[in-house]
Amino acid sequence: MKKEKLNVRALALLMAFVLVMGFMPLLSMAGNEEPGENAEEMILYAGQDIEVGTVTVWNDAEYIYVHYELNQYAIDEGWYLTEIHVHVGEELGDFPLAGRWGNPVPGQFDYKEYFDLEDEVTEYTVEIDLGDWGFGAELIIAAHAVIEKIECELVEEAPYSPSEVIDYEQGVRKDGTPVREGRSNPEAVLTYDLGRDETNFFSLGFKFDDEGNVEDEGGWIIVKFDCPIQNGEGYDIMVVEDTWGTYPIETANVYASQDGEEWVYLGEADNEERDPDHNIHTVSYFDLEDVGMEWAKYIKVVDTTPIEPMPNDGDGYDLNVVLALQDCYECTYYDETAWAAYEPGEIRFTERGNWATYFEYTVACEEVQLLQNPGAEEGMDYWEYTEDVVRSIGERQQSTGWVYPRTGDYFFDMTESPASYASMWQEVDVSGYGGCPFTAGGWIQTEWLLGDEPGDVDDHDYGQLIVTFYDSDGDELESFDSGPIGNPVKGVDPYDYDTGAEQYDEFELTGYVPDGAVSAVYELEGYLVEGAYINVFYEDLYFWVGK
Repeated sequence: MKKEKLNVRALALLMAFVLVMGFMPLLSMAGNEEPGENAEEMILYAGQDIEVGTVTVWNDAEYIYVHYELNQYAIDEGWYLTEIHVHVGEELGDFPLAGRWGNPVPGQFDYKEYFDLEDEVTEYTVEIDLGDWGFGAELIIAAHAVIEKIECELVEEAPYSPSEVIDYEQGVRKDGTPVREGRSNPEAVLTYDLGRDETNFFSLGFKFDDEGNVEDEGGWIIVKFDCPIQNGEGYDIMVVEDTWGTYPIETANVYASQDGEEWVYLGEADNEERDPDHNIHTVSYFDLEDVGMEWAKYIKVVDTTPIEPMPNDGDGYDLNVVLALQDCYECTYYDETAWAAYEPGEIRFTERGNWATYFEYTVACEEVQLLQNPGAEEGMDYWEYTEDVVRSIGERQQSTGWVYPRTGDYFFDMTESPASYASMWQEVDVSGYGGCPFTAGGWIQTEWLLGDEPGDVDDHDYGQLIVTFYDSDGDELESFDSGPIGNPVKGVDPYDYDTGAEQYDEFELTGYVPDGAVSAVYELEGYLVEGAYINVFYEDLYFWVGK
């Protein structure tokens, strides 16, 4: 949809584009979260059926994340996000609707973000507090966006001169007589004339009060630029004056305005700096940045030349031209509304009215590994354990060979000193995960006791996993156990152990986190069957919720 033709605000925006395009990366705004395995991706459609990006939705235990991202097609076409509106409810009645047909009102959605076009936003993530929506909650989400672009055409290449003289008041010469006719044409300031001719400039002249005293400000002139002067890189305005040869100082105050009514002082022009290419002209430069202006449409030049050093026929500041030093563009804004959907027009709020869409989302259990230091790489940090029995170790020699880590450099060992029973445990936070599936387990290796037949697992030293859930009062809600676990390893010859992952066997417990659970204890046990040391070794442990 075409939005509007170039105006002064558009020009200011354009100049920001001109300055940054080509060396400024596209600005991307996004949260710190990355989409989880439960993420669902919708298409962001503009104009009902044009794919301009995606909207990806996922959640963790605290938030729903709605991530907008424009595709390369949209970016190449110059589109950027300028508005984002998101609303979440359990039924359509939870949405702000209006009109006979019940069309949604994006401006009244609960979650809104607005960006300037010059920020070039291509992606953004909205975080929505889950609140009372627990895992398994079936929700409706509407994700709306406005995308905009600006297309510009160069219409005036800098430097360019004013379009017209709006008003002027010429003073007189020092002796009070009128300025010569050749120097009195205000239209002369609309072009940069290079010849040595007094018709090429407009002399502003002096002004006297009723008592014959010279006033601080003399004659003046106001010019207008149809394409406003822009605040760009470097100087924006050049005021050119004619001084032929050696001559006393001539000065003028220079003002800028956007409406021709309110004026901002830019500084003083004088005849001291010669144009290096045209020696009969002097130049003065001004920067709109210095006075906080993004653009100016009108320039006013007022004579302030000191009268004393002037000859009797002196007529003050001789203005040749005012030049704009930034290129002038004509720009057009475009905007489009966009909605996230599975397919074009699916699912619409109403079959009549506008084409706004929504999609359905079920709050998923976040997949999280709750254990810290699950592979003994940090010693026994984060674990409680039977002291002097359980330890982290890099290798262990057994009667049937050597035990080595399955991965990394360490594993958990229960043979530091003689014992008949040992355990290690870690308490984890499961708040908010009630009803979510869990998977707890790891890898175990045990030593094959002497004998040709393996027998049962508990005919050798063995282990066991127990997972117990507790409520906020510390009362037990439910407990799960694996029963005896092990992987008795026997070498072909004494000390002929194969090493690595093949010597470990995986064990696993599955179930659901009880409602109301706030903590859980993951506990591994070791039992002695024969001898003095518990030959039970654990590696690569895990306690997942959400899968």
